[in-house]
Amino acid sequence: MTESNEYTASQEELLGLVRQYIPSTTLVRPKDIVSERYRILTNQVLPDLSSQFATAYAVQDEQNPDAGLYALVYNSGVPLRQKNMDILKDFIHPNMVSLLASGLVEISILSEVRTVAVLEKPVGQSLSQILSEGRHPVSQAILVNYVLRPLVEVLRRFEKAGISHNRINLKNVYVADSRVILGECISEPAGFSQDFLFEPIERNITLPTGKSDYDIHADCYAVAVLALHLTIGFQPFVAVDKEKFVENIMTQGSFHVLAARWDFSDELQDFFRGLLNDARRERWDTESLENWLSGRRFNLIIPSAPNEGSRGFDFMGRIYYNRKAIANAIFSGWQDTRVILSDTKLGRWIETSVHKPDLSEAILRIAANSNLDNVRYERGNNESLARTIILLDPTGPIRFRHVAVMLEGIGNFLAGALLSDGQDDIQAIMQMLEGDLPWFWLEQQGAATDYTQISWKLQKVRSFTRINSIGFSVERCVYEMHPGMPCQSKLIKRYHATTLREMMIALDMCAAQRAAQDDFIDRHIAAFITSKLEIGKEVRVTELDVIPNLSMHTGLIGLKLLIKAQNKVDISEFYGLCAWVAMKLMPLVGTIHKRSVRKAFRKDLMAAVASGRLRNISNLLLNPAVFVTDHNDFYHALAVYKHRKQQIAELNNPKILMRHSRMAGRGIAQIISYGVCLTTVYYTLKAYLHF
Repeated sequence: MTESNEYTASQEELLGLVRQYIPSTTLVRPKDIVSERYRILTNQVLPDLSSQFATAYAVQDEQNPDAGLYALVYNSGVPLRQKNMDILKDFIHPNMVSLLASGLVEISILSEVRTVAVLEKPVGQSLSQILSEGRHPVSQAILVNYVLRPLVEVLRRFEKAGISHNRINLKNVYVADSRVILGECISEPAGFSQDFLFEPIERNITLPTGKSDYDIHADCYAVAVLALHLTIGFQPFVAVDKEKFVENIMTQGSFHVLAARWDFSDELQDFFRGLLNDARRERWDTESLENWLSGRRFNLIIPSAPNEGSRGFDFMGRIYYNRKAIANAIFSGWQDTRVILSDTKLGRWIETSVHKPDLSEAILRIAANSNLDNVRYERGNNESLARTIILLDPTGPIRFRHVAVMLEGIGNFLAGALLSDGQDDIQAIMQMLEGDLPWFWLEQQGAATDYTQISWKLQKVRSFTRINSIGFSVERCVYEMHPGMPCQSKLIKRYHATTLREMMIALDMCAAQRAAQDDFIDRHIAAFITSKLEIGKEVRVTELDVIPNLSMHTGLIGLKLLIKAQNKVDISEFYGLCAWVAMKLMPLVGTIHKRSVRKAFRKDLMAAVASGRLRNISNLLLNPAVFVTDHNDFYHALAVYKHRKQQIAELNNPKILMRHSRMAGRGIAQIISYGVCLTTVYYTLKAYLHF
């Protein structure tokens, strides 16, 4: 049997062992039932309650069959509002649907483990349905007592718990038996599908997956817009285009666009002036709302239009009167508007019209360091434009190329980009981090909000963007920013592994189905391990550094990572995984040049697999005494072989042989001549000198 046939036979033998292997330790999840009580009716999908990130199914309560419930079955890998889910399990309020249970469940029709949340089904009609039927204005007394008080009470409790809702709109607020019921807020990332009318300007100009997860000020703003619709009794903005609406807010302000045209009582005037404020730090919070509901009057003045100077700034054929509108215009036409970096008009306008010399100096400094004429400066020019936008609109999102994200939304956006393979989005976020844009944005913020935790996390993540090897780069960044996210490797995604132990068990379980066609390691598994083990440096096979093709071998690096993971779990044998690893790394045995060593090595490797311990496999494959010694001996023998081969070639060449013969003959003749000469001289001298 030839060597290649022996390796093939060994791999086939290992594959046979894997296919027959039955793991003793498995991940057992309940099938289609939550908390041993709520059965998911997978044949009854509820489209009206579903979202882009979770499918809603009807639920049967085994203890209360008449209960109106439904389950949200989340897509695998979706960044959940986990904090909201944890708090809402114990949150009971008559004016909000309750989260009854959540957990990991195997969904039979998907053959996958998914996160599932069971909620009360909202009853009654949504406010959107009621208002679409005709004009139904609500009196101030009913608005205050039956709508605002319960909603503010819910938000106040949310704020104290450190969460926000971010889905308060006409479609998610219901009326049943004269009671207002607020719908769920966990089916999607914060504000993802929120109606733009109910979002303040800073969130409207942010991408849906890039919004902050916690923003109670946005909830307060949404309550004001909800109250406005109820007070006038219909939906006057139902046909408004979002782009046009945002432009109007930029130039006129939210209060003037939404509320100025309607007649309200003095109390409601205060209410709308305090909440429909585009300055986030001045916008009323839940405490201000409570004070207003208790009867306190503020006598707020009508907000003025957001004009910062009598003379507008002429930019790209349009006149702008405030910095926020200019920043939005620059971002909207990124490539074309970069010409703003080539002159000093913006800086001069800010100094003369807005009267902010320090800001003017900062913008002029950025323009002076830009170079629009050289393609090599493309990235630097993009960063300069992003910094200019941040200076103009420090309360807005971080904007870079086509991406607009809030600081706290970077993690969600990056996770979504990775799972959807959005390479342009990933590249933009990576360049944003490498260009220090989040920290530049932080420098422009006041001390009102503490960003220490997210800043520290982003600093940590930025160091991983510079390492492109397996276990790092964008995958590592995502797992760092979402510690609860299950491993997204296609190998084990269906098992929903969120810990190292679950990941190792899942790999052992899937060996039978995956070993034939897939490697045992990929970028997601490697990044998951390095994140859980907090490995900060690139992983290399240092034992085999003298052999370049082995020191960076993906399979050997994966083996080292799996050993580190196994050392952290309480299971000592993974027979299926060991056979899988050995089968994929068996070709490395062929790199050993000495036949007797190869044969003994292959036998030892099969014995290591039988032990079920990855450490025993690594003791062989990462042994420098075998590979390095063999490598050095081989190249020494190769050098000797090349030298001998050259000598043989010379001896087989007639011309070279003749030349060597002549040289040898000439040399021998010279030696003989010198000998005869010396002998003659000796005897001549002896004859004449008598010695």
